[in-house]
Amino acid sequence: MRVPVYEELKITKFDVMNVLDQMKKSRAGQVPCYINLNSLDDKETEHALQVIEDVLKMIKTSAFFPYPVYIISNLHGLETQLAIIESSDKLPKHFMRPIKRLTSKELSLLNKAVTLTNRITNTPLQQRLRELHQGTRHHKTLFKLSKELDFYQGIIEKIRKRKNH
Repeated sequence: MRVPVYEELKITKFDVMNVLDQMKKSRAGQVPCYINLNSLDDKETEHALQVIEDVLKMIKTSAFFPYPVYIISNLHGLETQLAIIESSDKLPKHFMRPIKRLTSKELSLLNKAVTLTNRITNTPLQQRLRELHQGTRHHKTLFKLSKELDFYQGIIEKIRKRKNH
């Protein structure tokens, strides 16, 4: 059993079958991985992102759970569900660990993480993500209304103070 560290997916041809083969050969979704698209132009990058999203849906793997799939690209503002970052230096550091022999406590924690990973892959992730986004929308609405209420209460307090003076 290995500690999850980044794995680079080196994909040269971005057609569905090639990306599908590469994803199946790699352990995308089972370990954190990234794909570097900096060598592609804007149109090729957009096409590659679409193909990657389609392949992840085909193999029923989430781009975020249990382990993320990062895209390294200079292109910003695209409509995609993938996490896009500028360079490999910006990858989250917690998956950049030197490989070493694990202690028994670390090994038991890793076994627990593997069990949880398997449970996550057995749940309907798209449905859970929709529920999560819907819940966050409600929280954002509540926050905006609370902020507005606080603003109006502050105004009323100031009016009362001036009225009493």
